[in-house]
Amino acid sequence: MANFGFIRGNRKRKTQETLTMKLLTILLCLLSATTYAAERPNVVILYADDMGVADVSYGDKTAKIQTPHLDRLAAEGMTFTDGHSSSGICTPSRFAMLTGQHHWRRFHGIAQAFGGSVFEPGDFTIAEMFKKKGYRTAAFGKWHLGDNFPVRPSDKGFEECLHHTAGGVGQAGDP
Repeated sequence: MANFGFIRGNRKRKTQETLTMKLLTILLCLLSATTYAAERPNVVILYADDMGVADVSYGDKTAKIQTPHLDRLAAEGMTFTDGHSSSGICTPSRFAMLTGQHHWRRFHGIAQAFGGSVFEPGDFTIAEMFKKKGYRTAAFGKWHLGDNFPVRPSDKGFEECLHHTAGGVGQAGDP
């Protein structure tokens, strides 16, 4: 009977080499993932009133209004296509998004001009969280959550702000 020990030895060596290569590959992947995770991604939240999924052209080349810059942001980033607003009106949904709190526990309506803010002392916002993690934060556009200290965007964690007072351009803000 022929001695095929050398074949078994070659198979054993190849199995060890394959196992070593797999372990090295896994180690390399873990190191790469650790390096990647150490970098902070950019976070951009686009929050708009009365905007539907068909109001941007991302994913729809035949849309009436083409939004190439938004399309590029969506294509190169992460999109969430199954979102739900806590309210059909601006103040409650903005408050819920910024604080993670369900507005129904505190109020139900829109912050009116001269009506004060819906924020309470100690309300922590997503902007403050990002700022604590070393991010730079900014808010541009409609705020409609109070216009005076201590509830302006700059008081709630946003370093850069460009917003109009009250609920819309031309509306009077808090006194």
